[in-house]
Amino acid sequence: RISGFLDVCNGIYIDVLIKSYKDSEIPMAYEQMNNIHDILEKQKVIYIGDRNYPSTDIFIYYNMKGDKFCYRGKPNFYKKQLENIERDGWIEIDLDDRWIDRFKIEEVKDYAREHRNFRLRVIKVMKSELRQLKVSEKDEEIIIFTNLDENEWPTKEVLQLYGNRWSAETGYDILKNKIEMERVTSEKAELILQELHSQVIVHN
Repeated sequence: RISGFLDVCNGIYIDVLIKSYKDSEIPMAYEQMNNIHDILEKQKVIYIGDRNYPSTDIFIYYNMKGDKFCYRGKPNFYKKQLENIERDGWIEIDLDDRWIDRFKIEEVKDYAREHRNFRLRVIKVMKSELRQLKVSEKDEEIIIFTNLDENEWPTKEVLQLYGNRWSAETGYDILKNKIEMERVTSEKAELILQELHSQVIVHN
C-alpha cells in the first residue's frame, strides 16, 4: 500500500510511505503527519483531503498539533448537527467515553478526555460550484469540514483552497500512468522499494 502527501502549491511529494497491503490508510496517515511535522518543522500547514480520510480523531489530532485542515466529508458525519447549517457555520461536537475509546492514537484519546468537545466549521456547496461537471455527471451537495477561521478564510476562499485537492489527483495520475509506477522490474522487496522511491523522485 502506498500513501503520499503532495505539496499542491509546488506539485511535489513531500513524503511517501510504502507498506504492506495489510496496513490500513488511517494509521499510515498518522505516521505521515508526524513525518510532515519533522520535515517542515514549524512551518504552517493546511491539510487537504477527500472523504476517505476525515474522522473525529484526525480532526482532534490537527487541533492538538495546531494544524489547519480542509476535508470533504460524508453526509452521514455529524448528521444531527449539520441540520442547523445552511451554507457556512460552526458546529460543536461533544465526546463521550465510548466515542473516545474508538480513537486509534493514545495521545488523541488523552487530549479528547481532557477537552471533551471540539468545534468544527462546516461548508455546504454544490459540486458544480467547485468545478465544471461532465455531461453524464449529476450535481450533488458536497460537505467540507475545516477549522479555518471565517474571518481569515471567507467561504469563497475555502472553496478555492479545497479545489487544489485535484492537484493530488493529477500527481497520482502522473505516477500511475505516465511514470508507470506500478510497473516494476525487480522481484526482491528491497529492490522494488528502491524502484518505487526513485519514481517519486522522477515525478518531483
